Amino acid sequence: MLNVRKIYNKFAPRNTMDLKAAIFDLDGTLVYTLPKYRQMVVTGVLAELGITEYPLGFIDQFWFYGNRSQRIREELGIEPESFFQLWESHDTKERRETHTRMFDDVDYLHKLKERGYRLGVVTGGSPHVKDVNVNLLGSQLFDAVVCANPFALPLFRSKPDPAGLLYCLQQLGVSPAEALYVGNGDEDVLAAQNAGVLDVLILRGEHEPPKVNASLRIQKLYELDALFCSDLDLLK
Repeated sequence: MLNVRKIYNKFAPRNTMDLKAAIFDLDGTLVYTLPKYRQMVVTGVLAELGITEYPLGFIDQFWFYGNRSQRIREELGIEPESFFQLWESHDTKERRETHTRMFDDVDYLHKLKERGYRLGVVTGGSPHVKDVNVNLLGSQLFDAVVCANPFALPLFRSKPDPAGLLYCLQQLGVSPAEALYVGNGDEDVLAAQNAGVLDVLILRGEHEPPKVNASLRIQKLYELDALFCSDLDLLK
């Protein structure tokens, strides 16, 4: 657990005691898919494309890190469109529902909700994946859900473009200074920084930490209490 005083001292100049909202990524942040699932989906697409050899670590890097189109083009030597045309026939809603689980600390979101904070989601996942994840967590938990995906409506560019996050702020009725964004990837941190929102990188241990200069790194959602703490006695 992070030291409450240390975090408060670091972020007090940003008036973190005035935070009104918390926004979260979904995959790898609040929920996760079983390891066998990403292997099954990615290898299924590759097999259909006739690709039997690919760089070591490609599957995990594709699943957990940004720049997926660039990675497909450079490491597989094919155009991303041909890959993604097959993707959703392998990554189906029914399969996702079977292989998706919540992290054991998502109960913290209920605590924030009970204390009057507004909760939002900005995910880069496709609409059906977003639906599976939000339904698992409980759609009533969130005041705004935004899908920053080129196949979703309204249309937003993928993270790290801040458009989806800025729209979520608008839906929540808060300014960038009144919110933070928690995610597990480099694109999450960069999207938050581009939007002027406090960025928090959560390290779930599923993959190597992204090489990005995050303002704050945590391992559990409970550590956010140092920022949402309203009881100054906790800082003594």
